[in-house]
Amino acid sequence: MDIEQILQQLQQAQNDPQALTLATAQIACAPLHPELFDILQVAAIPHWFDAGLLANLLQIDSDQANNWLQLLIQLPMVESYASRSAWNVHETTRRAARASLAAKNLEHLRNLSALCADYVSGPEDFRQVERI
Repeated sequence: MDIEQILQQLQQAQNDPQALTLATAQIACAPLHPELFDILQVAAIPHWFDAGLLANLLQIDSDQANNWLQLLIQLPMVESYASRSAWNVHETTRRAARASLAAKNLEHLRNLSALCADYVSGPEDFRQVERI
């Protein structure tokens, strides 16, 4: 992504806070990996994620999930989620990403949500809260 593309993207999004949030996320992801924004959108489905949850959502092995995790945690919109020894996508970005996924492909969002719910199923309170 060159500077002209960045400026054009920001200019198009300037009157829409959600679009501006997504444009900012895309700009942050671009220098790290061309597919990282797509991975960020998937990571925005649960309230928190770790390598295991990423592997489940992306249907990849743990090594690949760890590689994506290492890229994600470099992003300014990804925060430590200390109570789970995990990470989360900042709420503003999370909401924008989820809304974008819902608008573009609601079935894909539902499938990812179902994978997340299956992964966190269990008797512990934190799992029940995330599942809901």
